[in-house]
Amino acid sequence: MPNCFSLSRKAEPTKPVRFVEIDAEICKHLDVPCDDVKYYLGWYDFVGWRLAIGKSLGEVKVEVEANVDNPLTPEMLKLVQYLIDNYTSDAWAEIGRRA
Repeated sequence: MPNCFSLSRKAEPTKPVRFVEIDAEICKHLDVPCDDVKYYLGWYDFVGWRLAIGKSLGEVKVEVEANVDNPLTPEMLKLVQYLIDNYTSDAWAEIGRRA
């Protein structure tokens, strides 16, 4: 049973946004170059997994803040704060097989 998540702009909470678009926005906001292969700081794997298992963006921020020994923590905090300011998350589990 896969755990899934989506992010929607706060202005349009029922319309999920493609992750590649969100990554481009994050890169522009943080003034870093986009990578054609990887999301910035691996945010999709780090943040996405936590959202998929039902954590909120606020809980993800607390988890990042607790990781004081990681040199990437300040940048990840800016990234998570951008998501908190601009997006809402939704998580669900898919049960069964898709046709």
